[in-house]
Amino acid sequence: MTIQTSLLMGAFMIAYQSITFWYPKFLATIHRAPLPFLLALDVGGIVGAAMWGRVSETRIGRRGAFTLAMGAGVAATPLHLFATNGILLWIGALSIGLFAAGGAGLLMILCVWLGLETRGRDISASGQPSQ
Repeated sequence: MTIQTSLLMGAFMIAYQSITFWYPKFLATIHRAPLPFLLALDVGGIVGAAMWGRVSETRIGRRGAFTLAMGAGVAATPLHLFATNGILLWIGALSIGLFAAGGAGLLMILCVWLGLETRGRDISASGQPSQ
């Protein structure tokens, strides 16, 4: 679990840096003022954190909520990076905030949960304890 959690955290840190640090640099290279897009990203992240936290308490659980949030974040990436229209770029920033940045709050809970739930157990590929 330590290796899996470390890989998950490492992948998340790369994604987080690309969203928060490299995105303003990208906007500068395409000659866009970063403030409206970063506000959309931040507001989306705040709303998304509350939304995905609530979704994680439903039947789909933490892993399901994290998987849905990150899957939607990956699906929103082309709109976030390749749109040429300012409005579409703004919608892309909001979408990445709602899904990728908002769902990222589940990562810490998920990593702790993986450690607590599986410590000392033999876990199958389905995530269930082996018999």
